[in-house]
Amino acid sequence: LTIGMAVDANILIFERIREELDRGKALPAAFQAGFQRAFWTIFDANLTTLVTAFVLFQFGTGAVKGFAVVLSIGIITSFFSTIYVSRLILTALIRYNIIKKFSMVRLISRPNVNFMAMRGVTRILSILFVLFGLTFLIWRGSESLGIDFTGGTKLSVNLVRPTTERELRDLVADLPPNEDGSRRFEDLQVQSIGSTGVVDSSRYALKTRTLGKGAAETEAFKEAVEEVLTAAGLLAPNAITSTRIDSVEDEAGAGTTFVFVSHLHIIKGIGVDQDAGLTASMVEEVLRGTGYPVAGVIETDGPGASAGIVTFEVRSEGQVDSTAALALQSLLTQKLKDLSKSKAISLSEPFAEVSSISGRVAQNMQGKTFVALMISFLAIVFYISIRFEFRFGVAAIVALVHDILFTLGAIAVGDYLIGDLLNLKINLPVVAALLTVVGYSLNDTIVIFDRIRENLVGSRRDVDYVSVVNSSVNQTLSRTILTSVTTFIVVLILLLIGGEALHAFSYALCIGVLVGTYSSIFVASPSLVYLQEKARMRREKHIAEASSKN
Repeated sequence: LTIGMAVDANILIFERIREELDRGKALPAAFQAGFQRAFWTIFDANLTTLVTAFVLFQFGTGAVKGFAVVLSIGIITSFFSTIYVSRLILTALIRYNIIKKFSMVRLISRPNVNFMAMRGVTRILSILFVLFGLTFLIWRGSESLGIDFTGGTKLSVNLVRPTTERELRDLVADLPPNEDGSRRFEDLQVQSIGSTGVVDSSRYALKTRTLGKGAAETEAFKEAVEEVLTAAGLLAPNAITSTRIDSVEDEAGAGTTFVFVSHLHIIKGIGVDQDAGLTASMVEEVLRGTGYPVAGVIETDGPGASAGIVTFEVRSEGQVDSTAALALQSLLTQKLKDLSKSKAISLSEPFAEVSSISGRVAQNMQGKTFVALMISFLAIVFYISIRFEFRFGVAAIVALVHDILFTLGAIAVGDYLIGDLLNLKINLPVVAALLTVVGYSLNDTIVIFDRIRENLVGSRRDVDYVSVVNSSVNQTLSRTILTSVTTFIVVLILLLIGGEALHAFSYALCIGVLVGTYSSIFVASPSLVYLQEKARMRREKHIAEASSKN
């Protein structure tokens, strides 16, 4: 959203400069006028989105708060960059005659489409599509929701070798079913960690819905995954394995010493091995520093070498028996935990994280997300009412509600039709996508509204409002198409090659960018015309009543 709004701000400025050049102004004058005339449009669009971000931060959940923080930073920096940095650079280029003229490809040459004549048809189409999507969403119910909103379990799994998402998904598809043969673990998702999904990865997150079945179901999911991956020889080893007592003959023939031996598995390239040069002497030095009685460390063959897991054989000092061996194993385990916490080393572990979201927490997330959206809508109406008029704010909210409902319906339909191909559950990333759609749509709408307000300045009270709105939409059409196409290309690439983790997010954005562009022209603008006509009819009625009384 930050990048999209930054691109849009530059497009707005360049379109304004082109308009000033078309009026016959010299380049320096057109440049100054273009920046000045675009300033308030950019300011309104950015500040409205910033107000939304503030509300979301105050009332949203953790992931939504994170979205609000990044969005706020992005808005402030992109606004400063566009208004001041871009202007500074271009001013210097013009002043020193590096740029002598602006040569711009004209995407659409003076469009004159009667958009408002189509508002009757588009109103019916919009209502039908939204109702269909909403009906489908209600019919699907919790089937369309991800574990963030239903409750579920997440496992972070480490493997002994890099594996494709498809290979891992095929393996976990064979998890044990219920007694009646139905799938026990629903909506199982596989997501690579630290990978785009294009290349293999040795770290994955597995998610499934448990629908409030509690800790027992979480443990059952972990055990089922562990059984399948161990059988396939894929699961990474625990930090300590193959503990034993070895007999060592004294070189002088003085007798036999029994020592405790264990195999230690450390992730290469992390902790003690910042430069991927992990050696036995490094590990021995670290262990000695903890006070563990280490006699020697040697590197040995072990599972997980291709995934960056290095295996070392650690021998203890002194004579041990079975009781002492247990004590040494416990001591070594504790020392390794301490080292791991201090980031001195990173230990191999099959499950780096086992977490669950209860049904109650999931419902709380739903409630907080809904409240955050509603309050942000009220804030938008309030701000636009101050900067424009109340009816402008209402028309903007009508368009935003249309966009959210349409996108949610499209996700539910997409999950039903192509859910096996793309992971399209409604989760917190989808909420972030919906908020991004709100930002884009609002940005588009404000650009058109600002041009409407500009065209109304100095006009007579009986001006043809429909004609003014139509002209304003046509005047901003080139900018609308340029921004939408640029953004759509980016989110389409995310959908195609971004991996399973981004499927729902990028799918929602693809739908949202298209419907947001549509709604700014065919929902927000006609809604404004409708509200204006209602206001005019009420005014004429009051005048007529006053005249009849006189």
